[in-house]
Amino acid sequence: MISEYADNGYNSEALGFFDLMRNLRVKPHRVSILSVLLACGNLGALRIGEWFYNNVIQTGFQSDILVATAIMDMDAKCGNLDLARSLLDETARKDLVCWST
Repeated sequence: MISEYADNGYNSEALGFFDLMRNLRVKPHRVSILSVLLACGNLGALRIGEWFYNNVIQTGFQSDILVATAIMDMDAKCGNLDLARSLLDETARKDLVCWST
């Protein structure tokens, strides 16, 4: 549901479902994290995105290239190009998607 909401522009609803999932103590996975980061970027919700970035670190997804790319995309969409560039510079295994973000 989180992915479908985010993919169809219902970004606030995607964040709400993620919050519900968290309150039910359901552990997030790659798809839910990617979807929430997309929703944050679409909303320009940098502060919420920063909270999710901390959550990414806590759950161990920071080394996932798709998650790293989604974080860069969110930062860029929220106007934080310096942080997006910094994350690109820090990413060890850059791929075409990472460079294209």
